[in-house]
Amino acid sequence: MRSVKRIIALLLVCLTVFVCAVGCSEEADLGETLMTLDDSEISVNMFQLYLSRMKGIVCKTYGSAATKDTYWEEFRESDRWTNNNDYFTDLVIEDTKGILAALALFEEKELELPDSYIEEIDAQMEDLVLNDADGSKSAFNAILSEYGANYDILREAYIIEAKIAYLRDHLFGENGSKLSDSMVDKYYRDNYARFKQVFFYTFEYEYEIDENGDVVYYLEDNKIAYDTSKTQKTNSSGELVKDANGDTI
Repeated sequence: MRSVKRIIALLLVCLTVFVCAVGCSEEADLGETLMTLDDSEISVNMFQLYLSRMKGIVCKTYGSAATKDTYWEEFRESDRWTNNNDYFTDLVIEDTKGILAALALFEEKELELPDSYIEEIDAQMEDLVLNDADGSKSAFNAILSEYGANYDILREAYIIEAKIAYLRDHLFGENGSKLSDSMVDKYYRDNYARFKQVFFYTFEYEYEIDENGDVVYYLEDNKIAYDTSKTQKTNSSGELVKDANGDTI
């Protein structure tokens, strides 16, 4: 668990809990297990819910384009071997591993959510069923089924997020109150390297302003080279403008 603790130390500082709610669901059927670590696990259905949440975030960021299959099939500009579907799926996989590691640490430290949290989650779930499905749990499950989830899985998702938030406060204090300057400095020195880079120019362009007010650069053969945009300059009549040497600007 030592390596897990190291991962959690970084993950929990940066983690944003998407929904603040808690509870317990020992009797709930959460589907087939996808990942396990010690006695903690993440189900296939929970992972599907995380995928759906990521898709919602992407759609909110990129608009209607991300609702089309063609968007997810497109290869990314930064990596021509990876399409959007694989890229965002990999992000969710890594996030899910971090969540599982946090749950394992929660159990290792024998933490428990207070009863008041359980009451809060139950009240919130009742409100969701009432407001989103007119009080019908079956109708609510039908809505959630489109996201690979149901009432119990959504409830468990809230529990997981609450456990991680509870663990974060246990380790670091509310708003990081337990993190002293010396602890932050030690973590920084143990995990980061600091260096400076110095760049030296090996050549320099000579340039000036021509009679038309444009910046010009002189090549080795004394020919004039204008900016690299390759846009030819024209006058008010649409004619190409040339410099004193007859070169097109």
